Amino acid sequence: MIEWAKDDAEAAGSHLPRFERDTASIYLVTSRDGVHINAEWVYARQPLVPKGALQHEWNSGFQLAASQIVMDDTKTYSRVYYEARKHRHEDRFKEAGSIGMASWRRDTIVGVRAANATVGPAVLVTKAFSMQSDRLGVLVNVDAQSGPCGNGSVAVEVVDDAERTLPQASDHLPIPITTQATAARVQWTQSAAARAGAAVSSIPISRGSPMRLRITIAGSARLYAFRLIAVASGPKPPGQRFGRG
Repeated sequence: MIEWAKDDAEAAGSHLPRFERDTASIYLVTSRDGVHINAEWVYARQPLVPKGALQHEWNSGFQLAASQIVMDDTKTYSRVYYEARKHRHEDRFKEAGSIGMASWRRDTIVGVRAANATVGPAVLVTKAFSMQSDRLGVLVNVDAQSGPCGNGSVAVEVVDDAERTLPQASDHLPIPITTQATAARVQWTQSAAARAGAAVSSIPISRGSPMRLRITIAGSARLYAFRLIAVASGPKPPGQRFGRG
């Protein structure tokens, strides 16, 4: 994204703050269907790749990203390679550029967290959904350890469409997740007294009824994604018997 193109009114100097005009920045722009574009990152002035703070730094000016996000050989990290220069867009060819790389743990480029963890936790309520099963399990991609304090947590409740506790799961209390994991299985206990006992990884639901997830994000924890799992319940069908011939 070229910002304030051809505007060179800012003072130049190696120890002055980086240019904010006539420069190019790397933003994440997403789309669910390839037609409707979400450019909120641009309007919020939140670049995907940070720049150097001062004009003499190699990555403080013009930046141009490669066309694809790639993964490392172990498929553990997502990477963005980019060209970086310390000059304005119009002056970018005064010196040779450099190649930089930004890296994230796989599937963690974008997440949500509490805006101000000192005030209290953030609560995220999902859109309504229904499942054709009698029990529901949830997987979450979270990081509750890498913040400044390392004491975050993520707890998941399943509520009905009006955000009320499900009657059939009213005694299931969420166990907060305090680890870093790409696919952590959410667990619940069946009562406050049983919290020290065995945990369950699915809760009873009404087949086909609308419900939502209510996710509480505390401290410096980040939530990157969640996945619903339909869990079969009830007796298994009898196995077929074979006689000797």
